[in-house]
Amino acid sequence: MQFSLLRMGSLLILLMLTAFAAAPAQASFPDCNNSAYLARFDARLARESGFLCVESEHVPITSDAGTTHVRIIQHLVADWATRPGAMRSLKEGVSSSARAMSALGGFRISDVSILLVDGFGPGGGSERFGDIAAWTSFDGGDECRITVWLLGPGATASYGAAVVAHELFHCVQRSSLSDAQLRSSSGGGVAGGGTWWTEGSADWFVTLAIPTTPRFMADRVRSFDADSPTTPLNRMSYDAYVFFAWLGGARGPNSVVPFLRAMASSAAESAQRSAMSAALPADQWLRYAQDYRDQRIRDGHGASIGSTPQVGPTYDWEATRTQRIELLPFVIKRANLSFRCGRWRLDPQPRRFHAAKPASGDAWAPIPTTIDAMDGTTREFRFVGIATGTSNVALQVAATREASCQECQASREIDRCLIGTWQLTTDGMQQWVREHAPNFHITRASTEGNTLTLNEDRTFMTGSSHVSASGEMSTPGARAHGTARLAGQVSGRWSAAGGRFNMCPDAGAVAGSVTTTIHGRTITSPMPVNALQPYSQPYVCSGSSLRVTTPVGGGSTVTSVYTKVSGPR
Repeated sequence: MQFSLLRMGSLLILLMLTAFAAAPAQASFPDCNNSAYLARFDARLARESGFLCVESEHVPITSDAGTTHVRIIQHLVADWATRPGAMRSLKEGVSSSARAMSALGGFRISDVSILLVDGFGPGGGSERFGDIAAWTSFDGGDECRITVWLLGPGATASYGAAVVAHELFHCVQRSSLSDAQLRSSSGGGVAGGGTWWTEGSADWFVTLAIPTTPRFMADRVRSFDADSPTTPLNRMSYDAYVFFAWLGGARGPNSVVPFLRAMASSAAESAQRSAMSAALPADQWLRYAQDYRDQRIRDGHGASIGSTPQVGPTYDWEATRTQRIELLPFVIKRANLSFRCGRWRLDPQPRRFHAAKPASGDAWAPIPTTIDAMDGTTREFRFVGIATGTSNVALQVAATREASCQECQASREIDRCLIGTWQLTTDGMQQWVREHAPNFHITRASTEGNTLTLNEDRTFMTGSSHVSASGEMSTPGARAHGTARLAGQVSGRWSAAGGRFNMCPDAGAVAGSVTTTIHGRTITSPMPVNALQPYSQPYVCSGSSLRVTTPVGGGSTVTSVYTKVSGPR
């Protein structure tokens, strides 16, 4: 870079202006003709001789630090490097930023000097639109120093205002945050540590300050759309702008600086994620994921950021099964959930960090615990999830098909008398034991939850039944004592036609045990329970009474009586 190249003019004119140019415009600012001072903007300026500094802009800003000022300074003859409209754009960036900062709420900013250097920047390509356009020093002192290279892409009418606004927000960060927080950034826009919030929030401020959103913001959004399914927010850089667009829009511009103040003082990933988790509650991180999936995020002007989120995989249920969904810390997991014909019971574990909504609906809510698709129409849901800790969350979505859509015993016919919930009031098996096993004496019998609900859509559900009985049996030379316990719950389909009541289990289980004591020895063994199978029984339903006859072998039958406790009578 040659700073002296093409510097032309009359020596006489230079000498006439030197006295004016050499004097600083504001006593509180350092002398901008001092080579050591200039070198703090760009080390190459230490070799520059005859630098004649002039000030072209001076704007006040009021913050928690009081009234401070922003000045633009440059070499007296640097205009050769200024492209049409660039100076106007740079000045508009300062004045627009000063106005926009009033929306930030509590913040601090020191005096700021923006030096326009008539040359190219040192390179680096961290900005998406070309080489480094500008740079802000986070060094200590009473002043924030911004360098803008006039031959770089940032010093143009297209980008000048945006670049200045971005760098001025870095000055807000410098005064409002701790040195340790600022040092957590990887620097140069490189992802890692606190870079995501350093650069992402500065880009958001650009959209708050500048009347027209710069074109390069679309690149940030496209990058976020491409990376966000797998890349944690804290491993992003400028594309974290999408999050701050959400934060400033959903919670207000005055929420951004407090959020930054809560960020970590360490570049360690665990520290960054712990700070993120503490700065926003989990439900707000989930709302961020929901609004992104719904394309509801808007920039500082209130305009859509134009995101195109990837949809993610589809998890389909045709039968009872459990789907494992891995939620990564601060990664927006998105998917579709699809449930085929049937009645479903869902149990997602854990119940946090995720939400769902019908594909045609507007409201997000927890994953439903029951889904009725008995009409044959597949039920589809959008799904989002985001873990907000330092480690992955293994989400398990267990879906049980309690009833299928198939016919029960080749029939879809039902008896409307049977619709409702029935309570067992007479257990026919106990009466059968009394009549057919005279040596066995029942000493205690109890049933809990022994109900049967028959729905109009041909599905049924038993209560969570617990049955127990104790008895004694006398045989020649021995007396035995036994206790039996049985528990279970079953669901499925039913039908009723031609005086027969049919039940076709689809889900559930029954298990039990038998404990016997004889000759002083006690033995406990599982009760043999047959696998759930469809069965058919003769029945009589009248009003609130249901009598069901069950064969028990050898030509014998038992009749149990149920009483209707709810439903049509």
